[in-house]
Amino acid sequence: MLHRHIIRSFEEVNVSVRNVVLTVLFSGVVFLSAFAGPSCLPDSERVAIEKTLQTINDEIVRAAESLEVEKMFSFIRDDAEGVMIRNGRLILTKDEAYRTYRQGVQNLRRLEYRFDRTVIHILSRDLALFLCEGVATGTTGEGNTFRVPFAQTTVYGLRDGAWKVLHVHASVPSR
Repeated sequence: MLHRHIIRSFEEVNVSVRNVVLTVLFSGVVFLSAFAGPSCLPDSERVAIEKTLQTINDEIVRAAESLEVEKMFSFIRDDAEGVMIRNGRLILTKDEAYRTYRQGVQNLRRLEYRFDRTVIHILSRDLALFLCEGVATGTTGEGNTFRVPFAQTTVYGLRDGAWKVLHVHASVPSR
């Protein structure tokens, strides 16, 4: 009896150890593949993705500066969830983000962005991060001008041949 109990306990330990080893190996493969993905892309493909994302970002900025909110939001995937975090507030849907942004710019006469730094990280063939920081300058309907530094991360996903925004995290420093 004791012998069977010891064997059963040993088998349970072996199963537990095996599960831990498999979990560690799987986690390592996932972790390494996250970093190996972009470096495995040929330079020409990586550069093409970067140029495409820069072009899309430029179009979004032109739409924002023209106060064309509908055009700006056309670059966000319709089925995106958790679309935006803006200064600590989570906005879950594209519609809610649209309403919030439109309300925020309704009293603006002019808006301009200056980018001091942009960085594009290709995570895989169909997922990338666009990081930027700079200064937004705006003029209100009353003629008041403001300058606000900002930092932003945009997550892009490729689906059906088109890069679309999945998520934006934007912040401005506290004053």
